[in-house]
Amino acid sequence: MGHQPGIAEDEDDGICLCCAEQGLNAMISTPELSIRTQIAESYANDSFYTGIINYIRHPSEGSLAKLTKPTRDNIKRYALDGPLLTYTMDVFDPPRVVIPADDDLRARLVHEFHDTPTGGHLGREKTFAAISRVFFWPRMYKYIQKWVRSCEICQRVKPAPSSQAPLRPLPIATEAWRSVSMDFIFGLPPDEQKRTGVLVLWIDLAKWCILLQSPRMLRRRRPRRSSSISYFDITACLN
Repeated sequence: MGHQPGIAEDEDDGICLCCAEQGLNAMISTPELSIRTQIAESYANDSFYTGIINYIRHPSEGSLAKLTKPTRDNIKRYALDGPLLTYTMDVFDPPRVVIPADDDLRARLVHEFHDTPTGGHLGREKTFAAISRVFFWPRMYKYIQKWVRSCEICQRVKPAPSSQAPLRPLPIATEAWRSVSMDFIFGLPPDEQKRTGVLVLWIDLAKWCILLQSPRMLRRRRPRRSSSISYFDITACLN
């Protein structure tokens, strides 16, 4: 059952007005081949793998001679799984589907394993490990490395290349005021002189805390004595 606009009345009904004002909210869907079908059809455009498939289907001296010497030496690693060509890295290694030299196909695979929410932008190593378990093509690692380097999200969230300095424990104080820890606290309610900061001095050995009022903006970018502070004529190292 569907709506049919009437022609007897001069004014359009509510449904017609709604469709005319908002427009048709239609989704455009483009049919896309499955991965298996796209791989099988892409072999025809790759002369290298076409020669291997022809030899496996019709083994002969002539078809073998058309292959390169490295390919002839490793021809036993290739096999057919229906319309798909597989390659085995080792004797105990499961066969992997060979991907022909098709940039669109390889980009589609890397996109599915890396850019999608299920891929999760896992980076170069984990993306290569996930794809290489199922598929194979020459120089796959460099292809994935270039893809990850051009990924905006990966470059934005990757950690800094420089390593952080290790933590160093504070020296053990032997006398009071020989080792002092300091820190600033800002954002406090202003006093009569509109000072909103506090300089906190902590004497490690005596467990003594001193609070000194401080303005919000320090006039000097560097203290007068950057490595020590004098209090009661005793010099202390700042931590």
